[in-house]
Amino acid sequence: MEETKVSFVYIDITHETEELIKHRFPTISEFCLRYGLDLTTDWIPVAPAAHYMMGGVKTDLHGETAVSRLFACGEVSSTGVHGANRLASNSLSEAIVFGRRIIERIAELPPLNRTPRELQVAVHRKEPPQQAVVEKKLKLQKVMLRQVGMKRDAAGLQRGLDELKRQSAFFDYALMKREEYEFANLLICAMLTTKAALLRRESRGGHFREDYPQRSDAWVKHIVYRLEEGRLEECIQDA
Repeated sequence: MEETKVSFVYIDITHETEELIKHRFPTISEFCLRYGLDLTTDWIPVAPAAHYMMGGVKTDLHGETAVSRLFACGEVSSTGVHGANRLASNSLSEAIVFGRRIIERIAELPPLNRTPRELQVAVHRKEPPQQAVVEKKLKLQKVMLRQVGMKRDAAGLQRGLDELKRQSAFFDYALMKREEYEFANLLICAMLTTKAALLRRESRGGHFREDYPQRSDAWVKHIVYRLEEGRLEECIQDA
């Protein structure tokens, strides 16, 4: 895919019998049929996908974040107990453990003051974007796949970051639909991921920098972003 600059390759299993395919892959077969693809006669387009993050919202051992009464656990959180690589089994067990701890911690908190307060909010935003969000999302996915994918280098990461910055005007729009809010969240995560990848000048775990192929213990640290303070670097031992 990198050599030919394409977005997918094909899997061909048409040499197998229809009975075997439908018995072995019933869910995939039904899913593909909804999009007009028949595994028994058609080639299937496939591409690698990153379905998880390494890191996330930083919490303590009770699942508490730096924001009062805001908790996080599972895939969205960064507790520090799952090691350098996030695996499915780790995050599942982590959600169970920290989900229970969060419940216990919430029970210890004093009740909220339910006295209503008048809030005055003035938000000056532009009209909603004219370009279809689905188109912007596809472009974002291609940037992350091609510039911030499994193999990275400084030049590609910088090109990716520049393209993401050009899309940052989206934050000035008056967002109305769920997909618009989802895209804004995707863009935030994409920019944080790209900036962190550009900063980390080594290769470790799922992060491979072609221009820095070796591991470096100078990078035994977390990269932490805070809204008020910008980027911080914290040693893992102290995290």
